[in-house]
Amino acid sequence: MIYRGNKIELDGMKFDSKVEAQFYQRFIKPSGKRFLFHPSALLYERYKNHGVFMRAKGYTPDFVIQSDSGEWLHIYDVKSSLKPNGMTRDARERIEFYQHQTGNIVELVVPRTYDFKMTILGLSSNSVLDKHAKRDRHGNVKHYKRTGNVQYDHYNVYHSINYDIRDVVGSK
Repeated sequence: MIYRGNKIELDGMKFDSKVEAQFYQRFIKPSGKRFLFHPSALLYERYKNHGVFMRAKGYTPDFVIQSDSGEWLHIYDVKSSLKPNGMTRDARERIEFYQHQTGNIVELVVPRTYDFKMTILGLSSNSVLDKHAKRDRHGNVKHYKRTGNVQYDHYNVYHSINYDIRDVVGSK
């Protein structure tokens, strides 16, 4: 994957990409909800290995939506694509490690004109996410060459951030 995000400044915040700024403008800002922008989370501290120090590692989601009491309702990481080449292996590993360490769910989102696609990494079963036929760039349904069966992708589509992620994956 080639990372080519251009920094964009909007409302006093520096967004990593145009897509991230669009998600903020279309869904975060109009919601009126409290949010954190690029909060840092330490995955593990710097440590010593065979006499040398190894770097600490962290994860920074794009947005965290909070309730009035400060509870984290959504942790969003904005992507340009939900396809495997839409993020680096390192980013995928950081997200999955963060989810494992904290028990929080990171929602990968791809903004579109009137809605956004959302998926969750590391699910043992995609049955909690809606099933959609994959399509090529011309809108035709994609099929596997060997079997001829339809290819599917799993994600949910939302028009606002007013949903409860626990309804999607089940309560703790």
